[in-house]
Amino acid sequence: MTSFPNDNLNPDLCGGDLLLQICAGRPDTAIHALRDIAKHTRDAIQINWRMDGFVSPARPAGVPRNHLGFMDGIANPNVTDPEVANRLMWVVPGIGEPDWALGGTYHVCRIIRMFIEFWDRVSLGEQQTMIGRYRASGNVLGTTSLTALPDYAADPNGNIIPLIAHIRLANPRTTGTEDSRIFRRGYNYDNGADLAGNLDMGLIFNCFQQNLARQFIANQTRLIGEPMVDYISPVGGGTSSPSPAYATPATGTRAPCSSVRPRMRPDPLVRRGATRDRGIRRAGERKRDRAGSGRQLRRGGRVCRPIARSHTASVMRSSPVHVFRL
Repeated sequence: MTSFPNDNLNPDLCGGDLLLQICAGRPDTAIHALRDIAKHTRDAIQINWRMDGFVSPARPAGVPRNHLGFMDGIANPNVTDPEVANRLMWVVPGIGEPDWALGGTYHVCRIIRMFIEFWDRVSLGEQQTMIGRYRASGNVLGTTSLTALPDYAADPNGNIIPLIAHIRLANPRTTGTEDSRIFRRGYNYDNGADLAGNLDMGLIFNCFQQNLARQFIANQTRLIGEPMVDYISPVGGGTSSPSPAYATPATGTRAPCSSVRPRMRPDPLVRRGATRDRGIRRAGERKRDRAGSGRQLRRGGRVCRPIARSHTASVMRSSPVHVFRL
C-alpha cells in the first residue's frame, strides 16, 4: 500500500500476496464462503489480515450512507458503458501494461478509520462545506437534485462549494482530470472500541481503475491536507494487480473473475487411504490449533503471519463483505 502524508498505516493491516473480496446478501453466506476457501487452502496460503464490512440500508432512500452520515458513491463513472469502462477501468491493449493484465482492473483497498465522536461534535454546516454536499439529500451544495453536477467554472472562488471541499479536490471536473476518475465501492465497518474506549468504526474503501498512478494515486495526491484529514485516518489496505475478466452474456460487459480456484496439493495420507493415519493427523492439527495462533507458514522464502484480525462483526446487516489479504 502506497503511504500518503496523512496516513497512519498499521503494518498488521497491510501487505500480503493476494487480495480477495467476498460479497453476499447475508453475513452467513460470506462467512461460509471464507471458511470453504480456508479449508481447501490450508497447506498453501494463510490469512494475513481481514476486515468485515456491510452496506447500511439507504435512509430515507437511494444511495447508502457511510458512518459520517453522508451518501457514499454518488458520482461514480458509468462503467456499464463499454467506452467508459475501457477508458477508466479495464486494462486494454496499447497502454503499456503486460499481456497477462489485459481484461483485468487494478483493485485498491483502503481501511479508513473515522473519528466518529469528534465528527459528531462538528456543526452540520461545517460538515457540509468540508464534503461539498448537503447531508440530508446528498445534493451538491447550491443544487436541488442528486444528479445535478457542480458548476465549478461558475464558482471560481469557492463561494458555493469551497475550493478545498472533498468532492472538488477529488474530482475537479476538468478535461485534464477526466481520465483520473475511479470506480468506487465502499463498505462500512464496526470493530467495537479501541483500548482507549473510542469507537473503532470506518470505511473499507475499494476502487477499481485502469492505471494506479493516473487514477488512484492522482486522486489521493489532490486530497493531501484536505480538512477531512482531522476526522479520518487510513490505517491499512493494499493493492491488487489486474486479474482476468469474463463477459456476461446478457450485457457483454466484463466483470472481475471471482471463480479462480487455487491449485491444491493432494493430502498424502488421504491418497494412501490410511484412515487411521488421517485421523491422527487431524487430531494433531486440532491440538496445534488449540495451543495458540503463533504458527507461521513459510511460503516462497518468506514467513507469513497468522491471522491478524479474525473476528466476525456482529453488527453486519445487509450486503456484508469480507476483505482479506493472503
